[in-house]
Amino acid sequence: YSRAVLVLNECARQQPKNPALLLQAARICIEYLYQYNEGIDFAERAIAIEGDHPLRSRIYVMMGVGYSMKANDMKMQEERQKQNRNAMNAFY
Repeated sequence: YSRAVLVLNECARQQPKNPALLLQAARICIEYLYQYNEGIDFAERAIAIEGDHPLRSRIYVMMGVGYSMKANDMKMQEERQKQNRNAMNAFY
């Protein structure tokens, strides 16, 4: 999976207006590699793409899932609450 993320990142560099590549990279990072920060970064890059693309809602859901899973790994209650708030903001 890590090689797939590298390939998707390179494809996203070559096609900067394609949010599907960044969404797929975010999904792999979050769901398979458990690299939540990197997955959230990919999702934020996809959201930053100008225009109203049809994948925008899925990107927000993936970002919310990333924050939620990151919150589960936090040891301190304050950090867990912060990540849960970030997840809720992404879901809305």
